[in-house]
Amino acid sequence: MKREKLKARALEIGGIPANYTLLIEDFIEEKEAIFIWVNEYEDSGITVKLDSEGNLTNLILDKKVNVEEGTTAVQKRELAEQFLLHHYPKALQDFSYGFTRRMNHGDRFYYSQFLMDLPMGHTGCYIDVNDSGEITTFSYYGVKPLPAIPENIIAIEALREDVKSKLDFEIEIIHVSDLFLDVEEGLRLVYEPVNGYEKYKATQMIPTYKYQRDEEIPETYERLPEYEQQAGTMSNEEIIGITSDMEIIREVDMGGEIGIVWRGRDWDVPEKGKTMNDFFKQQTESTVKAFISRASGKVIRFAWFYKRNGTLELSREECYEIAVRFLQSVIPEFYPFLQRIVRGDEDQPSEKESFMFRIHTGHDIPVQSEIIMVAVSTRTGLVHHFSGPSLEIGELKKLSTAPKISREEAAQIYLKHLDFQLAWEYDHDEKVHSLIYTPCEKESRKPIRYIDGMTGKIIVEKE
Repeated sequence: MKREKLKARALEIGGIPANYTLLIEDFIEEKEAIFIWVNEYEDSGITVKLDSEGNLTNLILDKKVNVEEGTTAVQKRELAEQFLLHHYPKALQDFSYGFTRRMNHGDRFYYSQFLMDLPMGHTGCYIDVNDSGEITTFSYYGVKPLPAIPENIIAIEALREDVKSKLDFEIEIIHVSDLFLDVEEGLRLVYEPVNGYEKYKATQMIPTYKYQRDEEIPETYERLPEYEQQAGTMSNEEIIGITSDMEIIREVDMGGEIGIVWRGRDWDVPEKGKTMNDFFKQQTESTVKAFISRASGKVIRFAWFYKRNGTLELSREECYEIAVRFLQSVIPEFYPFLQRIVRGDEDQPSEKESFMFRIHTGHDIPVQSEIIMVAVSTRTGLVHHFSGPSLEIGELKKLSTAPKISREEAAQIYLKHLDFQLAWEYDHDEKVHSLIYTPCEKESRKPIRYIDGMTGKIIVEKE
């Protein structure tokens, strides 16, 4: 379908109001067309994606509306199926209803191809219907070829015995958030199963899909140099490196954070195009982006997308000294709890030397997912990127580092709750489906992520 017809089709589907303006009009390798309209005054937008034949593949209506409850779940499902059949009249011949997930102010309905009474991943579609009965999201994956059904499938008990034979745990600190089911938010001392994420092809006893932690790239951890107090207190602008010839071009309230974007006052505005590349260029080129904590008023992270010229030729160790002094200035309260992460792939020369640090308890127990990063320019000696901690130091200091549950007890708890479920998973590289066993918790059918080291409670993913 020609571009003009694709655009007309997108306008028809999106029902674009007169007060919306076209932000993105992009045609990707003549295989997909994407259109985005926005209303900047209402901070809302409408996204329509079409394939080359003009079929709808994605719709997002991000509009501020007063959602009134009143449409029942049955009615919402009927509306979802009407929408699906309007765009794909034969869809319910290929897809069957799977399940419903409650979303903010509405429900999400999943439809998939099924084989052996099991849904096939990355097939079908999902549709969001809000409580007022409006379609707000549609994402279409399509019909995939049916794979061969295996003749012999491994018994679950054999998988359980295989896991039991090599089960081990790492003890660490995690920040429990709303990503986990029925657990109060906060820091926890936990056991993480080392082999607990392995997946098995239903016909093979050897784990085929494994949770990887870049095991091929070894890591070691080093103590930091002795702390030296830095003179004076720097403002956020001084920490980031903002100069007088720069101005704020955007400031966004993100709840717990405030996002701020600076750009040079003399920046040459390029001709405004409407492709995705044009959009990202407009939003990012020659900018500095930072996020400020609303609670503390301190810089959480920042990055320069703005080239600063220099004539220095700093070594990696010289850049490391700059990074260490920066940490001493910006997060001195965390400095005694940091260790340098040294990886086996750090010998590659670069114009920006990056350093990663992990937070630990003082007893070498790491805080998982809390990685501090500092990147220093070898040309200017200036910090190019910083990503700081997301937790409060007081919460870390008061956390017990001696578990009440032993490793043996953690293993017993894990195995007691361990089960496996079959699913058809889609390999995006091979473009085929395979029947896979995935470990899960018996009751919730969700992945077991951790065992609480103080209470023995299992911690599972919400989704």
